[in-house]
Formats: sequence, structure tokens, C-alpha cells
Amino acid sequence: KPFKKIPRWSFQSSFLFPVGSNLETPRFVAHDRYTWNNQLFFDQDIGKNFQIFLEVDFLLRLAREDFQDTFFRIPATAILNYFPIPRATLFVVAQHDPLFGTLRENQQSDFGKVGYFTQLGLGAKYQLTSQVNLEASYTNFIDSKREGAGSAFNFGIRLIK
Repeated sequence: KPFKKIPRWSFQSSFLFPVGSNLETPRFVAHDRYTWNNQLFFDQDIGKNFQIFLEVDFLLRLAREDFQDTFFRIPATAILNYFPIPRATLFVVAQHDPLFGTLRENQQSDFGKVGYFTQLGLGAKYQLTSQVNLEASYTNFIDSKREGAGSAFNFGIRLIK
């Protein structure tokens, strides 16, 4: 907890080094760039059964090869959680993720906002046992520019030790 006077804020920073080769084929598998990610988290209880969770990331992806671009993202996420029973969570999520970089499609190559996406979704979590958590979610990309579109269905099993 880096902010003692604001106990519900937390911060995480990481630097990732790619160790494989050709990591961007097929698309969306991984980024073949050095990645510095700084995340700021906040959560606040709202009454007895609700909680709001906020996250803002500052994500810098540095080019590893001459043909790659360095780019910067600032995804902002809000999640409203509802706890109907102690082991279950229902949630709605909203995220907007602008992309800043250099667009090389035309003659100019100025650095600026070159794309974004916005997604909305909902999901559920259930604590099956003290060590097994199940999660399912659906998100729909409601708006984007140069970032694709569509929907995502996710299912996860988390093992807690």
C-alpha cells in the first residue's frame, strides 16, 4: 500500500522481457516488445453488497525490432461488483483503452492518438472451495478505431494455494 493516507489505493509496476521469437504471429498471441506496465488500483465498498473497483494502467510497449513501433496505452477499467451471497459475485465491467503511437499509413508519422476500443460486459464468479474459484464473463466491443471489434466469452478456473 504505497499511499498510507488512502488505504484503498495500490500500485503495481512490472517490466517484461520477451524471450521467444516471432511472438506477434498469429495476431493477439503476444507482443514481441519490451513492456513496462504501471497499474493503479482503487476499490470502495458501496453499502453492504456492492463494491466498485477502478484500474488505470500506463502501458509502454518498446520496439524490439526496426520494423516495429513503440506505443503507449492508458486503459481505464471500472467494475461494479454485487455480492448476493458470500461465495458469489456478479459484476458489470466497462473499459476504454486509447492507443498512442506513430501512424505510418500516410506521409506524416506524428506521434498521437492512433486508435482505441471501448468494451462493456458482465460476468459471475463463484468460490467453489477455499482453493477453487470459477469465473465466466462476456464482453462486447461497442466502439473502436483501428483496434478491431466483436465480442469475447471467457471462462476461468483459478487455483488458490
